[in-house]
Amino acid sequence: MSEILKDFSSLPFIKLLCYFMSNSFSNNVMHTGNMMQYQLSIRKINESDLSVIRPFMPEDENYEMYFSALVEDIEDLDCVAKLTHNGSDLIITIGKESSSEQFFEAVKVLLNSSYSDKLIANSGFIKLT
Repeated sequence: MSEILKDFSSLPFIKLLCYFMSNSFSNNVMHTGNMMQYQLSIRKINESDLSVIRPFMPEDENYEMYFSALVEDIEDLDCVAKLTHNGSDLIITIGKESSSEQFFEAVKVLLNSSYSDKLIANSGFIKLT
């Protein structure tokens, strides 16, 4: 506790403030239900997806590797608090203080650059909570 706060630590507000600061309250805000959850379905590329920007089909045996890499890249985004998946459906939780639009854009950039010739989103984001 700083020297300035020690001088005022008898005041109830300062005691409460010090308690929150010492117990890393700001790091635990994510557990209070202030979250947004989205689902994103990913699938293998099929022949109807082939185009100038995606001229070749990736090997089927590489799908799991690409999918796992995408999951890791999405988990590494600052706004992502939690990511789970059920088959090819990703369940992504972001904090309410995060911008949904920035999150959507970051995932879109991943899918349109690093994974454009490997994976495809089956549909857009579906808001769960």
